[in-house]
Amino acid sequence: MNASHLTASSDHARAGMTLLEVLVACGILVMGLASVAAMLPAAGARLAEATAIDRAGTLSANCFANLRNRGVLKASLFTAHTIKVVVLGDMFANVTAFKAAPFSCRTSENLKVPASVFQLPDEWTLDAKNLPQQRQGGMSCIATLSPVDATKPVTAGSLARLTIVVFQKSSAEAQQNALTKVCSGVYRLSGSGAAPESTRKRFLTGCGSVLIVPSTGGPRWLNVGSSWTSSKNVNGLPVSDASQIGFTDAAAADTFAGTSTLPTWGFSQLIRVDERTVTLE
Repeated sequence: MNASHLTASSDHARAGMTLLEVLVACGILVMGLASVAAMLPAAGARLAEATAIDRAGTLSANCFANLRNRGVLKASLFTAHTIKVVVLGDMFANVTAFKAAPFSCRTSENLKVPASVFQLPDEWTLDAKNLPQQRQGGMSCIATLSPVDATKPVTAGSLARLTIVVFQKSSAEAQQNALTKVCSGVYRLSGSGAAPESTRKRFLTGCGSVLIVPSTGGPRWLNVGSSWTSSKNVNGLPVSDASQIGFTDAAAADTFAGTSTLPTWGFSQLIRVDERTVTLE
């Protein structure tokens, strides 16, 4: 074999090795790009969640500032001693139970404040007079106002608990549920089949909050620390009855339960709950 043949063989070998390296590098690159692409949906979901939380904080702060500066927080909101919770805002005004004791609803029109106090719309448009007009959708909130000491008549100077609750959309719903005590701080939904599980996922989600309305004393918002379905019998209950709710403040939940049943109002699409103590005018 002459020198020219050896040189040609060596060149072919080098070319083959170079092509193999390129193919391996392309494979590694494709795997890396696929991994990055797989992370994009999760990153987008986290970004949307972070944006929603940030906007919820803005709406909550704006609502509190408006209610305080416009002189809405007055003792006259409690027109009867049987009213323990005043619901401020347009959401849930159509819930019949909220119109009777211990609740009393006050809409934007009743309060003589703009509806935008309780809303953070996604978009704005101009009406026929070139004035800004909000479109449907966007975040909405309500404020619940209850006396710190529900056993005494409410007068000017009384302390009240103002809780601002922010929802993802104005289509949020409210539902009353009775929870039965399993052990300290842990309760279950009564019933069987898919109904309790659907209710738990929609109105009693983990890291959410529920409104506790006891038969005596003032109502409170309690944080749901965990929400799950047991995979086995719990205290003799079948799996279909084992929709479990655990509260962060177990002592408070047990105190409100009293006779072992915890009366709650759950809300869908709830994002944020902020509580402040205010002095009524």
